[in-house]
Amino acid sequence: MSRILAVLLCLACGGRGQGADVQPDTDNVMIGEEAFDVFELVPETTVCSPTTSANGYKDLCDGTIQAPDLRLWEKASSYQSWDEAKSRCEDLVLAGKDDWRLPDIDELRGLILGCPKTHVSGSCGVHANPKCTEEKKCFSKEDCWPCSMNGGPGGNGSYLDPLFLEPDRMYWSSTMAEMVMAEKRAWGVSFYDGNVRVAPVTDFQQARCVRGP
Repeated sequence: MSRILAVLLCLACGGRGQGADVQPDTDNVMIGEEAFDVFELVPETTVCSPTTSANGYKDLCDGTIQAPDLRLWEKASSYQSWDEAKSRCEDLVLAGKDDWRLPDIDELRGLILGCPKTHVSGSCGVHANPKCTEEKKCFSKEDCWPCSMNGGPGGNGSYLDPLFLEPDRMYWSSTMAEMVMAEKRAWGVSFYDGNVRVAPVTDFQQARCVRGP
C-alpha cells in the first residue's frame, strides 16, 4: 500500500518538465522501512597486508613505505613542476603526519637499488650534504652516468624497490643545481636507469614526498 501511495504522490508532483531527471528521495527514508528507491554505491576496496620486501622496505598499508633507515616515503607519487612538488609536499597530510618534504638529492639517491655508483654511497659527486651541486664540478660521466636502461631489480626493471608505485620515472629532489645557466635547474634521479641528472624546474617530473630522520 505504501508503494502505491508513493507512486500517486510522485505523479501528483508539479514543476517537473518532460525529460527532467528524477532523483530518488533519500532524506525521508525511515529506519526499518523498505528503501526501494535508495541507491547505495559501495567504493571498491583493496585489502592490504603489511609487507616487507627483500630489500627491507615495508608497506605500512596507509599510503606510505618505510625505508630501512626509517624514513617514511609516499607509496604513490605526483607529476608536476619543481615548485609545485615542493609546495605539495609541504602541505601534505598523510598517515596522520604533516611534516612531509621534497627529498634532497642524498635522500633520493638513497633509494637507488642495483646501481652502486649512483647510490648515495657511490662515487657520484653530487650531494646536498656536504654540498656539491654544481654540474660541471660535481657531475662526471664516469661516476654519475646511468646503468643499463630498465636493468634494475625493481618494478618494470627500475632501480627502485618494487613496493613503490610509478617506479620507472625521473623524480625531483629539493636540491637546486648551482647556476651555470640562465634557467633554474634542480637535481633528480631517473629510476629507469639509475641516473643522477638535472632538469629545468619548469619541467614536469615525478615527485615523492618523505619525512623522518
